[in-house]
Amino acid sequence: GRLHPIKGHSDLLKAFARVHPQKPETRLWIVGDGILRDSLKREAVQLKIDHVVKFLGDRSDVPSLLEQIDLFVHPSLAEGMPNAVLEAMAHARPIVASAVDGVLELIVDGEHGWLSPPHDPEALAAKMLQALMHPAEAAQRGLAAQARVAREFSLEAMIHAYRDLYRSLIN
Repeated sequence: GRLHPIKGHSDLLKAFARVHPQKPETRLWIVGDGILRDSLKREAVQLKIDHVVKFLGDRSDVPSLLEQIDLFVHPSLAEGMPNAVLEAMAHARPIVASAVDGVLELIVDGEHGWLSPPHDPEALAAKMLQALMHPAEAAQRGLAAQARVAREFSLEAMIHAYRDLYRSLIN
């Protein structure tokens, strides 16, 4: 991801600072780079979570990383069509995300993941804890998200949608 204010990483750190005391085995990986990297690292120190937060930088092995995680969190304050969320869905990862445009097109709260109000670290932490405390439910939502991506957002689904559109225009 892009470490930029619009992506909500500061809210994620604040939320994780609430999650970690209740789930001390948790670790937070932040993948990507950008203008906020140094300030986010300082914030992790101020929140006393720097020992359990890793800034992994830009990575070319995202599919491998997705296979290693228990929860994908997307705290953006605004989005278009978030490819990172689509990737997590395709890998059947449980997802907690901000309820912003773009994300709302992908995830139905309670069905494909958990949605939280944007810029609300307390609510984000509560949703993260729900997902982490209920792994069977989280896995079920991850599978539902994966099925939705295959059904509605795959290359095959797009080809069928374009074919149907062209047929309707011809008729």
